[in-house]
Parts: sequence; C-alpha cells; structure tokens
Amino acid sequence: MNIRKSIVLFLLILFGSVCYGEDKKMPDFDVMTVPTGLDREMDVWYKTPPDSAPRISSVSEVTKGQKFQLALFFSGYELDKDGKANVIFDIRIKKPDSSVYFERNGLNGIARAVQPNVLLLSEAVVGASFDPPDPWGEYKIEITARDTIAKKSKTQSIGITLSPWQLGNAPGSAEEFDKWSKDYHVSPKPNEAVYAFIAHCPLTDNKGELAVAGLYLFKVIFEENPYLAGHLAAQFKSATQEQQQKIIVLLHLLGKLDKIAIPAGLAEFKSKATKIALPDPYGETLSGHQQDMLWTEFLATGRIRPVRKLIANLEYSKYTGSIDGFKKSKQTDEDKMNVYREAIFQSAVWSLTSNCKQHELVAKYCIFLYEHGDLSANEKKLLGMILSRVFDKGKDKESRAKGPNSGKL
Repeated sequence: MNIRKSIVLFLLILFGSVCYGEDKKMPDFDVMTVPTGLDREMDVWYKTPPDSAPRISSVSEVTKGQKFQLALFFSGYELDKDGKANVIFDIRIKKPDSSVYFERNGLNGIARAVQPNVLLLSEAVVGASFDPPDPWGEYKIEITARDTIAKKSKTQSIGITLSPWQLGNAPGSAEEFDKWSKDYHVSPKPNEAVYAFIAHCPLTDNKGELAVAGLYLFKVIFEENPYLAGHLAAQFKSATQEQQQKIIVLLHLLGKLDKIAIPAGLAEFKSKATKIALPDPYGETLSGHQQDMLWTEFLATGRIRPVRKLIANLEYSKYTGSIDGFKKSKQTDEDKMNVYREAIFQSAVWSLTSNCKQHELVAKYCIFLYEHGDLSANEKKLLGMILSRVFDKGKDKESRAKGPNSGKL
C-alpha cells in the first residue's frame, strides 16, 4: 500500500468547519474519519467561502491503484491559555486477515490557535492506494486521536473494501452519461471511466471536427488515475474498430500508446492519430475549445484553477466593439484576432454565469475569488457583475457580506 501525507497549507480556521455556538454545550472530544476520492488539493474545503458548507463524498470500495484519502474531523478539543489546540492521531490499517498492514503514529491533527466549538479538518491528510500484491477483501482503518491538552483520546474504526476492477455497464444511457460527467467533480467514480469513454465519447462532434472537450475530459480523468490506462488497453482486442480508434487516440494523448499492439489494418489510422494535439487551455485563449477544456477540467477534478483562468479571460473586455467594428476596420490579422478575443470575452461571461447557476461549487469558487483572490480591478468588477446577475433572484444574495458590485454586462 502506498501512503502519502500532505500538510495542508491553508490553515483558515472557518473553512470546512461547523460552529457549535457559544451558547451550546461543548461536545465530548471526538474524531470522524471520511475516506474520500475528492481531489487531494481539497479546494472544495479551503477555497470556498467561510459561511458555505462544503460537501465531502465518501468511498467504501476501491480497486488496486485507485487513490483515496482520509479526511479527519475533530470536535470537542480543549484550548490552552493561548487559544491553541493540540491534537495528534495514530493510524493503523489491518488486512482482511487482521494482521497489521500499515501503522504510523503522532501525525499532526491540529496544532494552532483556533476558535472554540468548531469542527475542524485535520492539517495532515493521509492518502492511500493499494498495490498489486495486496489481498482482496475488507481492510480495517483504525484512527486514534489524542487531545494532548485535555488528556483525552478517541478511537474510530472504519472499513474499506478492496475489490477487483470490473468494466461494468454504467453510465448506461446518454442521459446517464451526461449526469455522470456533470456530477463527477462532486462524487468521482473513476472505475466507471473506461466504460464511459468507450460507450459515450465520440471522436468527432456533429460538425465532423475533433471532439476536443470530451477527449480532454477523459484525458484529465485518466491522468488523475493512472491505473485506468491499463484497464483501457485491456479492452482493445475485444473492442469494435470504432472503439479501437477511440482507444488509440486517448492512449496517444496520454503518452501510453505502447500499451497496445495495433494491427496492420489500423496502421494508417494510428499514423493520423499520433498527429493529434490538443490546444493548451492555459495559453492565450483564442478558441472556444480552450474554454470548453477548462470547464471539462473543472468537472474532472473539482479544482479552482480552471475557474480562475476563465475569470482571467474577462480581461478581453477591452476588445469590446471589435466585432461590430470589423467591417469598418482595415481587416488586418490583428483586427481578426481582436474579433476572436471579444467573442472569447462574451463566451466567458455567458459560461461563468451559466455554470455558477448549474454548479454550486463554481459559484462558491467565484465568490471566494471575488472576496479573497488576487484579481485585477477589471476582473473583480466584471466578476462582481456576473455574481450580481447570478444571485439577483437567489435567496443567498442578501446573506453575502460585502456583496459583489452591481452593474450591467
């Protein structure tokens, strides 16, 4: 088993916390452990507004190579005279035969000044994945947390099952796939990605052009879960020719085309496929494909980074008027590029507005970036206008302290 421990850099006390209130009785010291497949950077906790309630999805079954992490929450701890809490924890993992598989003691839970009566996420996040030799079955994860100030301890035991990977048949319909992809950032299901790709991801769109956004969605998911490439390659021989072509393209984009033996009949297609290169979504944005890729990266990871890049595209507002003025311009290459830039700005406004309404996490990221992000004055002004539009009829608007700027886009 591979165990990784990362120390959370953002020690913002209220993020990912629940306040019990000063007028309520302090609960006994306790620990709650949640195995989760969410992104290890935990943007969902550390880069959302303090008054929001981030959602942590749990996993109870994994396969070999599938990464997960243990999110630990502490409550009922005592503070010293300086207002600091000091909680450490031990972890022990037992195999299905009850023998000790992994053990580590004295990991950092909380070691800082905190507000009282708050449920806090551990500073140390333990990540794990099972290796090929590991036996199948249920593993017991035992966490013992110790409040060194109160001289109290609490032990919790949870189970997680290691099962063989199966291709399955989900998501089944096009409607189910649409929901699967839109919900992936909330509750990742990487073991379904191989079937989802083979069954539902076309190589070209309805215009006959490369389906960039769909391919990028799976490229990111497979990069985040390297064990999937081997399972995809194993489907190659039994796949239809159309499916084999898709597998060739994705493995090429992943740099893992050597995992399959390509028959002579697909040699010409392979030659063409290896010339495919996706645009860089973090370069200068000059196409709608790049913005679509940023949104698919968000759906695949739940990270804030692609949302921040989309907000950066609001700087193209300075090219407003280029489309209407093109006919009267000299129609130089630069004039043409400015038309594209204005179109990108309009697309960024529309997509940020739409996705704030569709995805709660996008709205939370935008509010966090508006309130705490390193935005230019223009980015902040325009993002404020978008948020005002999003929350204009929403009940949450009045609850936001220092709400976004009003105005029109």
